Amino acid sequence: MLKAVSGLYKYSAFVLLSVLFSAFCFYGLMIVYFLVSDGWGAPVTLSKGHELVVRAEREISDLRVNLNLVGQRLSEAELEAAKAERAIEDARVLISYVANTIDQEVLTREAARKTIQVNLKRIEKVKKAFDKSVESGVLTENLDELFAKRLINRKSYSAGTLGALEAEQRLAGLAGELDRARDEAANFESMIAMLKSLSAQLASDAPLSTITGSSADLVLLTKQAVDARSALDQSQVQLASAQSRQKLLGQSKALIEWQIGEQLATPLGRAITSRIDVVFVPYSNSHSFAPGTPLYSCSLSILLCHEAGKVGQPIPGEVSAVHPFFGKPIRGVFVETQLDDPDAASEEIIHAERPPFFF
Repeated sequence: MLKAVSGLYKYSAFVLLSVLFSAFCFYGLMIVYFLVSDGWGAPVTLSKGHELVVRAEREISDLRVNLNLVGQRLSEAELEAAKAERAIEDARVLISYVANTIDQEVLTREAARKTIQVNLKRIEKVKKAFDKSVESGVLTENLDELFAKRLINRKSYSAGTLGALEAEQRLAGLAGELDRARDEAANFESMIAMLKSLSAQLASDAPLSTITGSSADLVLLTKQAVDARSALDQSQVQLASAQSRQKLLGQSKALIEWQIGEQLATPLGRAITSRIDVVFVPYSNSHSFAPGTPLYSCSLSILLCHEAGKVGQPIPGEVSAVHPFFGKPIRGVFVETQLDDPDAASEEIIHAERPPFFF
């Protein structure tokens, strides 16, 4: 009995020492492996709730909020442009009405000017006749001669003299009437010139220049023309501003939509709705994890390995993690993987290119 117990004790001690020695050797082998190897990475499963996924989801949410704000501003700019277009149409209608009124006023004043010119010629003709009679002295000389020859009496002589005076007075009246007609004709000339100038300026796209003053009855019409053209110019400026804002906001909207699409297409974006397996790769090991490189998962971290999948595309951005063996923080990047063995994502490390010891 004592012999059996002693043998069992010695066997157990040997086994224990062998296990401890194996563990010590394996620990030393792991230290050597991590010191010299550059083909390992740490598998990470990205899914909703992961810190990086939450950050990506927050960024996408912020982009969507900005997209809604830009969309709202774009709608406001489109509404402003529609209002400006309606205001332009209203201003064009008012300008057309004012232009037609101006044309009608031109026709009316040209007819009045023509009438005045006809009357002016008649007055000038009558005045010339009176001038000729008065300047020649026929009226008074004949009276004096007839009175000297006793062909007319004093009463007839006085009546004739009075008629001559009335003729001179009538001549003076004709002169005044002629001056008034000329002034009126000149006034109509000025009004017609002003109306034609105003009509031409309304028909052109250039801003209204200085408008020559005219009669008081055209002040209201001139004001209507100025107001109509001012409304048109202001509406055109508002339309150009709204269209410029539409263009800029449209470009911003397209850019934000593109950014959202790009974010959703990344592994972090896809991890919001589904599981994505990635590998944390230190910067010193990144050259071993090129896209398409085979990945190996081992039962004992570095022993008894099998192919588990392939390396995918790297994920932009730097990440930090804890060294799986030494426990110190290290910097690196995430690389997407295409795992055929989903259990490999739960291992502590995974190897690229080949198994560490070829088995």
